[in-house]
Order: sequence, then C-alpha cells, then structure tokens
Amino acid sequence: GISMARLWKGEVGACVLQPSTQTPWDTWPILGISKQLGFVFLEHDRSTNTLVPVQLTPRRTSFRTKHHLVVAHESRIHELNAALARA
Repeated sequence: GISMARLWKGEVGACVLQPSTQTPWDTWPILGISKQLGFVFLEHDRSTNTLVPVQLTPRRTSFRTKHHLVVAHESRIHELNAALARA
C-alpha cells in the first residue's frame, strides 16, 4: 500500500510486485486506483526483451501470480523499455 501510494504521488518511477498470492480485497483496489491514475501493469516478455502491458481481470477468489509485475505510468513505458534494451 505505501509503496503504491509513493508511486501514485510521483515519489518513485515504478513499482515491482513480486510473485505472490493475490487476494481480492488487497489487489482490486490497487488495480482500480492505478488504472484511474493512468498506471499500467507490465510483465517482461523474454522473446522481445520488452515490458508489455498485462490485463488483470478482477476475481472473487485469491490467485497466485507467477511473474514479477512492474507498475508504471503509461507515459513511461517507452522510457522503461529503452532502459531495458541498454541493460
């Protein structure tokens, strides 16, 4: 929660979410607020070595994410992919 608030306020440029069990009461408020503020959830596509948007669909039950997710403002996707290409 605190790390996402820092992201929404512009104190950090992106947030990385580790693979974990996602619960509806923790995940969907974060997803909804992020979408309203123009943030997107991204995952690494190894075949193209880029970060690509992921569409998360609200669920009523808990589920496990298998990959790290990067949350960043949609205007920064190009910048993040350029940095990834240089790495």
